[in-house]
Amino acid sequence: LEPLDDIPVYHCCASSLNQISVDEIFNIGHKIIATYPLDGTIMIAGGSISYSKFIHFTKVLLLHVLPALLIDSLLWLCGKKTM
Repeated sequence: LEPLDDIPVYHCCASSLNQISVDEIFNIGHKIIATYPLDGTIMIAGGSISYSKFIHFTKVLLLHVLPALLIDSLLWLCGKKTM
């Protein structure tokens, strides 16, 4: 393949061209959530960056899976439709 100048590039993701860290993406996300909060949510959007697989897995279980199971169980017991 030879480089061609006549092909328009609409989206380019190359780390050497437009460097951004995970922390920067995380901070941008927090600013967007603060400006445009989500409607109809049970928990406030937030979180933190974890570089440990064990801590990440523990957070997923405690903050996502268990609350979802609890809420679905309560809805089921009340005769409501679960998510």
